[in-house]
Amino acid sequence: MGSDALYRTISFDQNFSLDGSNDPRLTIISDVLAALSDGSNTFDISNPDQQRVHGGNQAIGSDIWSRLADQFELEVR
Repeated sequence: MGSDALYRTISFDQNFSLDGSNDPRLTIISDVLAALSDGSNTFDISNPDQQRVHGGNQAIGSDIWSRLADQFELEVR
């Protein structure tokens, strides 16, 4: 998002075990579209006020990045 201040670390609180009989498949899933909308406020790239996220509008960048961080899920198969 163009700023070190927006850097986030994501952690998954999920237990799983490996028994050596299978190759586990870990898939990280994220709904990017959900990160661009909170249900009432959607990021609109055609809006000139929202086009300058990279280094220009940290409030919008922070909002999108926080919502994106909340979208990550770990799927274990």
